[in-house]
Amino acid sequence: MRLSLLPLTCVILSGCSNNPATNSLGAGSTNSINRSSLRSEEEIQLIFQRYSGAIEQLFLRARRENPALKGKVIFEVTIEPSGAVSACDVLLSDMNAEDFLEKIAETIKTINFGANDMPAKTIHYPVEFMPTG
Repeated sequence: MRLSLLPLTCVILSGCSNNPATNSLGAGSTNSINRSSLRSEEEIQLIFQRYSGAIEQLFLRARRENPALKGKVIFEVTIEPSGAVSACDVLLSDMNAEDFLEKIAETIKTINFGANDMPAKTIHYPVEFMPTG
């Protein structure tokens, strides 16, 4: 079984981004958000990788019931300043496996990214589920 964690897409960061060139809180801003406190896509990806084993186990169980199960899904995940995941919804999927995707979403909701002095952040988390062999 192969689980591909595709590159993250950050879609909302409460009015700012990690890129100073496009950041509405960029140079000259009077807002006091500390750039070092912003969650990077790399940090988020690393934490998701820590949980990939649990997601992979859910996929293996689902494949026992449906050996043809495979596909891509994009989850929309909101990470709160506390590090808790407040929302995880299926944004797009080519998989006909609603129960399986709901279990993955529930697993993602258990992830804690660690508290950080920053606004809530919503990302698109793409995953490709493919059998091996």
